Amino acid sequence: MVLAKITDHGLLMDQTSSDSSRAGLFCCSPSELADKDGFEELSSGTLIPFKNIVWVEGALNESVEITYIEQQDSHLKIRTVVADVTGRQQSNEPGSKSAVSQLMALAYATSEPKKSVIVFVNPHSGKGKAIHLYGHEVEPVLNAARYHVDLVKTEYSGHATEYMKHVDIDKYDGVICASGDGIPHEVLNGIYSRKDRVRAFQRLFIAQTPCGSGNAMALSCLGTLKPGLATLEIIKGHTVRSDLMLVCSKGSGPRVSFLSQTYGVIAEADIGTEWMRFMGGIRFDIGVALNILRRKQFPCRVAVKRITSDKQELSERYKSQYQQHGVTRVLDEAALTPKYFDGHLFDDDQLPAGWEWLDDSVTQNLSIFYTGKLPYIAKDVDFFPAALPNDGAIDLVLFDGRAQVWRSAHSLLQLDKGLHVWHDHVDHLKVESLKLVPMLGKGRTSYISVDGENFPVETIQVEVLPGVMKTVMNDGRYKDSGFLAQIR
Repeated sequence: MVLAKITDHGLLMDQTSSDSSRAGLFCCSPSELADKDGFEELSSGTLIPFKNIVWVEGALNESVEITYIEQQDSHLKIRTVVADVTGRQQSNEPGSKSAVSQLMALAYATSEPKKSVIVFVNPHSGKGKAIHLYGHEVEPVLNAARYHVDLVKTEYSGHATEYMKHVDIDKYDGVICASGDGIPHEVLNGIYSRKDRVRAFQRLFIAQTPCGSGNAMALSCLGTLKPGLATLEIIKGHTVRSDLMLVCSKGSGPRVSFLSQTYGVIAEADIGTEWMRFMGGIRFDIGVALNILRRKQFPCRVAVKRITSDKQELSERYKSQYQQHGVTRVLDEAALTPKYFDGHLFDDDQLPAGWEWLDDSVTQNLSIFYTGKLPYIAKDVDFFPAALPNDGAIDLVLFDGRAQVWRSAHSLLQLDKGLHVWHDHVDHLKVESLKLVPMLGKGRTSYISVDGENFPVETIQVEVLPGVMKTVMNDGRYKDSGFLAQIR
């Protein structure tokens, strides 16, 4: 047994009190995680930050057993220590019970312990490594935190959608997707298809541990691509209500989207290179490079209901809304129903009040059409740097295909810092809703991608669904995109 003292920042372990105690390096704070993986050692003892403590229970002789997370090399390890805890507040409870209550309250100051979750694992995600990543990095952390887990290994495309249509939601607090971005898309659409979808969206959080090739939700919301750290962030992060998008077309039913819709170079590089999936993420880079070098254009018409008119207005709006922590609205059926879609008038050129067609000289020569709600669509791809979780807006980025190859290439080489949006041949605006009308020539084929999934190439209408998705974020906001620093 070791001696330990509760401090303002965590539990300070006396390293001289037991030969079996460990001078580990422990996670300190969300801000430090971004800078140096957030681990440090104190000369006067070892600090276990409250964030790293996942469970506390009473032991013999008024001592307590503490389960915590330690980083060892590039992975997390589960550690348990029995300690005599001092420096705690006065309480009428017996010693160990008082320490347990206080430590658990401090450890879960921004979240709730011991949740019940459905975990979907896609065995084919991440070049077939998802099962291994879940078993070795995700599951141990969930078990240490005493989560109740019902594990579902998906067997076919759409499995998670079908499962979520019928599952008893009252048994669960949330859904964790140990996968790429395809499973969160399926989960959300399964929930959207339910008769009690309002209650389901109110009740269940949706989060991702990065076990696939595309992990935009985990990177943007949790700030890491390490499955173990992402799991710890899910357990200890802030619950946030984030916007979703609803994609409607005349030929298909409404589809919920949490990530993006794209047409043009990006869609060709994503969907059009599926046969190269064995190559991993490099297939996407190759696809984009080839299309840019060929100066391929994808004519279309785009109508929008604007929120911002130019980049200056977008910047001012971002600054004003960045510190806001979003919606507190109670969901109802109206919040999940499209406001602008009318199937009978869908092919009509007449637009609803407040809408406008974007400049045809740009859209008829477009190379990239991309809309999204998350800043990071992949590692080092900060495509929507002005995206905010719940600003009631969709970020729209358009690349003019008439730009010289070197200009297009230069802007794409700045995706890692989100600087591409400042180039003259790139339009960046926020919209409440939009309509995309592909205008490919006769016999020409292409792709539309919704959250990385293939979608029919037809006219689509997209609108924001404010504050619908309950999710978890590090410190209650997206991973820093660098946009605020650029506009100060």
